[in-house]
Amino acid sequence: MAFSPNQTAHHNPITIALRTLSFAIKLGQLSRALSMAEDMQANGISITRNQAYKWLQECNRQSFFDLGYAKRLRSALVFSSLDSIQVLADHLIRHFTSCGSLIDADTAFRRVINPTTYTWSAIISAHAKLGRGDAAFYLFNKMLQSNCKVDHYVFLSLLKACLNLSYVRSVHHYIFHTGLQSVSVGNSLIDTYAKLGSFEEARVVFDKLLVPDVVSCNSIIAACTQYSKLFQAVDYFLKMLAKGIQPDDVTFSNTLVACSSLGTIKKGRLIHHHIIEMDFQSLANVGTSLADMYGKCGSVGDLLNTFESLPYRDVVSWGTLISGCAQCGQTDLTRKYFSEMQKEGFLPNEVTFTSIFAACSNAGNIDEGCMYLKLMTSDFGLKPTLHHCLCIIDLLARAGKLVEAETMMQDLGSSTTVAWRSLLSASKTYGNVKLGERCFNNLLVLDPSNASGYIMMSDIYLDAGMPEAACKIDELREKYARKTIEISRILRQIKKDLQQRNDLGYH
Repeated sequence: MAFSPNQTAHHNPITIALRTLSFAIKLGQLSRALSMAEDMQANGISITRNQAYKWLQECNRQSFFDLGYAKRLRSALVFSSLDSIQVLADHLIRHFTSCGSLIDADTAFRRVINPTTYTWSAIISAHAKLGRGDAAFYLFNKMLQSNCKVDHYVFLSLLKACLNLSYVRSVHHYIFHTGLQSVSVGNSLIDTYAKLGSFEEARVVFDKLLVPDVVSCNSIIAACTQYSKLFQAVDYFLKMLAKGIQPDDVTFSNTLVACSSLGTIKKGRLIHHHIIEMDFQSLANVGTSLADMYGKCGSVGDLLNTFESLPYRDVVSWGTLISGCAQCGQTDLTRKYFSEMQKEGFLPNEVTFTSIFAACSNAGNIDEGCMYLKLMTSDFGLKPTLHHCLCIIDLLARAGKLVEAETMMQDLGSSTTVAWRSLLSASKTYGNVKLGERCFNNLLVLDPSNASGYIMMSDIYLDAGMPEAACKIDELREKYARKTIEISRILRQIKKDLQQRNDLGYH
């Protein structure tokens, strides 16, 4: 493709090729753009920085994240000596992250000579999103050593990488001392503390926010619900209204979950009043949450009225109605709406049956629960999941049908720690020492480190007037605890040695 001085720019084949490529990118023809770029490369023609930028933007706009395509696109950038340009490298890092390839994201990062805050944030976020928390923190330390300015986006990425509370506290400490605690960072701190087991620290972060927003309130209400701080959840809802913070559908749904768990219809009706006042009743998720709350609070009339007022119904809302009727012990209504649901063209799914089984368990309705289990397998061809099995086992155990629960657990092949622990708890409730011993022995095999099994078995022996046997269980628990501490110490030392030898590939 030789260029003659006599050719005008309009007829210059290089100019034509570049314009055609730009046109393909503008039209979003990504496959064509790649083919053209590779043809240009074969003829020694480089793409421009502006083309590369718009090309990567178009891939992002279309959510087109194919790893093979991304590697070929990077090759075009490498050929044109564009891959080390910071803004393009940032896009490449995020693109490879979306493709799930940390190796390629790391390669793109290493090509940048002087990474900016945005570049560091991109690679830290990549490792956080793809489950490499330790690497994300390693990179953060490297970023600090480079004297690059840290912003709140970096902290948001780091909080996603936190594997335990010590990580969160370290990030929180740094945020506090740099004065970079924006509302978004505060919201992320609340979520992360709650997710990793510290409601109290989540609450402290929220209470210290100068100007909480609706996301902050949603986070703390969800945390309250998660940790069964149900009255606090409702209180936070009322406080946000008093502060003039406008709730959204997530706020109402989370608060209604708290009311459902409380089982107090008075607070539920108060929330319903605010929903009507703020015109949220037409939203499907809010309406379904309302129906669920009334069902769990035992108000069949309100449940039916709420369901009838829904703007449209789907399998979720039908499932909520049916499980609500089952929860209230309304067998005839449960069967009626189960049939009507199908007449309306909605087939029950696994989630529908989970709700029904849980409701039957709470209501102690054994026959109804077993009937729906049979329908699930015979009429709808659905194989019971572990959660279904646990609901039925819990139903039988609560009703004192311990032998039947154990038999069903073995028949359904659901011998898990959760199942055995549930049955062990029922054995404690009904004072069945022999069954308790069988459950405890199975728990020792499956999860010897869990303290609850030892405590329940010890209590079973004490309740049965067998203090010596209870002492032996306590000794066994202490022996295992000492062994676990020693193993943990050895593992920490091994990890420390490995970290000293390996810098995760960064030099």
